[in-house]
Amino acid sequence: MAPRYVEIDSETSSILADSLGTQRRHVRPEFAAHQLAKLKERVLTYTEEQDQVLKKQHRTDERRRSELPDYPVIGAGPFTIADCVDAVLDIQDLAVAFIDGTPDKFGMLLLCRYDLSKENDVHYDVGDKRILTDAVQYLMSLHVRLHGIQYLIWQLSQDCPEYREADEVGCYITKHIAIVDDLLNHVNGGAVDMFESMLMSLFLFQSVKE
Repeated sequence: MAPRYVEIDSETSSILADSLGTQRRHVRPEFAAHQLAKLKERVLTYTEEQDQVLKKQHRTDERRRSELPDYPVIGAGPFTIADCVDAVLDIQDLAVAFIDGTPDKFGMLLLCRYDLSKENDVHYDVGDKRILTDAVQYLMSLHVRLHGIQYLIWQLSQDCPEYREADEVGCYITKHIAIVDDLLNHVNGGAVDMFESMLMSLFLFQSVKE
């Protein structure tokens, strides 16, 4: 998977240059140019980090299709395809209820909740990261369950429509895990990272398809 590099267009450069004060007489153009170069370096770092998040999502999807689940389905079998479909639908309902909307709505809501959790003191730019880590843990728990069901469907009927439907649910979950992982990268970068990322639409939730 090739890295996604973001070019800073002329309009964005103009906005950022203005914020750096190039239109003020007491600010040297050399200083503003230096700051803009540093910004471009940071943007490159953001996109490289996001590329790693997307690669992790891809690896997780591939492992779900090719490796044994960590927690195979156990219980009072024998299980049927219909049983598996019911289990997949239950997991899907839980994921949809938790995500509650489109990827951009999901990401923005988490970002707002994180922003509202910030302390009103010297650490004003640090919010409660548990809002994000708890979201990852919950979605991962659903994915672990889905992995077991998808593997069982493969054992029962291999590459059937029900298997592909389960895989779609798995991809839906991992896509939103990636959105939260990406948010964690940005909040770790601090307030400047988050401002720049929002301004230039660098958050994954701003670009990922539904």
